Amino acid sequence: MPASSIRDKMAFTTPKIIKALTLFNHHFPRQALAEAIEQRDAVIPYLLDALDHAYDHAEQLMEEDLSYELHLYAMYLLAQFREQRAFPKLIRILTLDEKQVDGILGDTLTDGYASILCSTYNGELSLLKGVIENQNLDQFIRGAALRAYEYIVRDGHITREDMTSYLHSLIRNCLEHEETEYALAGSIASVVLDMHIFELIPEVETLFDHDMIEPFLMGGYDSFINHMFDPRHDDRRNIHIDDTIGDLEHWACFEEPKPKPIQKSKPPAVSSPVNKKKIGRNDPCPCGSGKKYKHCCLNKTVNPWKMGVSGEAIKDTERQTTTNDESIDWKEFFKQGDEPYDLLTDYPLIEEDAEPGAITFDRYFKAQGIEIDIPVYKALYHRAIPLWYRRDEVQEDLGRIDFLIEAFDMFTRVCDAENIPSFAAFDAQYQVHYHSKNWITALKNLLETYKDDLPAERYAYIDQAADRLAKM
Repeated sequence: MPASSIRDKMAFTTPKIIKALTLFNHHFPRQALAEAIEQRDAVIPYLLDALDHAYDHAEQLMEEDLSYELHLYAMYLLAQFREQRAFPKLIRILTLDEKQVDGILGDTLTDGYASILCSTYNGELSLLKGVIENQNLDQFIRGAALRAYEYIVRDGHITREDMTSYLHSLIRNCLEHEETEYALAGSIASVVLDMHIFELIPEVETLFDHDMIEPFLMGGYDSFINHMFDPRHDDRRNIHIDDTIGDLEHWACFEEPKPKPIQKSKPPAVSSPVNKKKIGRNDPCPCGSGKKYKHCCLNKTVNPWKMGVSGEAIKDTERQTTTNDESIDWKEFFKQGDEPYDLLTDYPLIEEDAEPGAITFDRYFKAQGIEIDIPVYKALYHRAIPLWYRRDEVQEDLGRIDFLIEAFDMFTRVCDAENIPSFAAFDAQYQVHYHSKNWITALKNLLETYKDDLPAERYAYIDQAADRLAKM
């Protein structure tokens, strides 16, 4: 071994490794972490002590020892080492005052703590449940603990059936104590979504009905259903900490190494221009993701109104369609196809090639329910419409009326044919995205808003919708 390598090895004794990791430095301590990993047995006692120090001196670390960082490195290293003695110490830190937890953990609480807990799990599930169920703790603390519970299930330490039963009890408790358990409801729905626990869909819907889930988390219940049955929504996050250096080296607090100077080279030869083929909304995305263009990079590109057939930019005055053209059939304009925005974007796919017995959208919901739901979805689903689209919201509302009337006619035929007495009874059999009472109320309100602009055959639906609302 070269003399310089021997000196480097001698320089990084265990105390010096700990010293190098104790105080924050803008330069990432790569070599110290690498030596800590190599000398794991020697450094583990120091790292465990660092967790105790963080708990015992939380207030001091927040106000005085602001540069102390050893506890953060310790968490990741102990997780990589699968050191189970760390688990109760990590749980204990979560029981500190909310400000203290935020002060000593920062973004680690929501960014990596669930994986740290999963990687150090020692079988004491009661400790983790104690945090999840503690109404006095902050919602982000409880949410991180619940996410750790999910990861431990994924790791095989707890059965999916046990998790489903536990989440059922948490939802029931949320509904019984809405004022105090409001914050946990969103975390529960998120876990149900990531794990695709279809058995709990009705209970999560109840949480939405009680306005216990913030819209910014996942949108409304309709968006929740879309994600539940979207094969692209498959949480593949790494549940373990396996590479401390790789996980930490990109933290924004560390100074990036100066880039190497770019060597000058000859400019590439200029090729003759080639006409670009227009990318269709349903074509494979050119980025190579495997998704359709409309589901991937469509809204990340330049203004589509300014793209000609060849893909070259054109002037705003050359727009091919405007939404204030009275000759447009608005229902046709909004159908799925080449319209400015697709009203069935994100509608769950019908899994024709799914394995026998698999729970898919078309197997979970009745075909007749989906048929009624599609025009309701077109009318009511919230869409992020690009600002550059010319819009006429009055005409859009008239289009919504057409869609809702189409659904209303089907709804009426089904209720009359099957003698369905109430909205609740209909929803129990056929609801997909929306409660029937809600969308029929929306239809009635739209009809009343635009009653002076409606043709006679549409005007008659005001009374029909009102009669259904009164009858059911």
